Amino acid sequence: MLGKTYRYAKDKPMQEELLGLHWFSDLVLRKFDVDQTAYYEVRSMVGEYKGFGSFSNPDQKETKLRREASRNYWQAVRFKRKDQQKFWRKIYLDNGGTEKSLETGRKNKHPLHQLSKDEKADVQRFLAGKKPKTEFGKRLTKADKQKIKMALEYYQNTFNLKKTNKVKYLINR
Repeated sequence: MLGKTYRYAKDKPMQEELLGLHWFSDLVLRKFDVDQTAYYEVRSMVGEYKGFGSFSNPDQKETKLRREASRNYWQAVRFKRKDQQKFWRKIYLDNGGTEKSLETGRKNKHPLHQLSKDEKADVQRFLAGKKPKTEFGKRLTKADKQKIKMALEYYQNTFNLKKTNKVKYLINR
């Protein structure tokens, strides 16, 4: 668990330990890890389908510090750490980021972001149990259905979005 120790030592955003109940905290974090794994698998699946590779960064001029500040800001949002949010947002803005680019970054992190409007609608149909129509939708399996739901849940939790059971709302963010 060097990751937790490192994040703590470097004062990076992380989930608060739950009153020293490490076993309970690990169970909670394991749930997040499963959703997080599904999120990255769905993003990779979409990226590979679109021919962008797993993760493409269209803005190659973005500085490493700004990327790190953005990542840490959204982690602070995920774990509801207001002090860390303020700190990392300031670093992001001080290094050339804007409020608009921070929000655009959130939207770009949606697991289905790279899909077209028709492909997103097809994923919605697929999740509702209907037959997909697009090439991407036809590639999806039953295992992908659960993975996509978990990825959407992770995205919703990470970016502290309004809780909703409406798949359409989550897909069309």
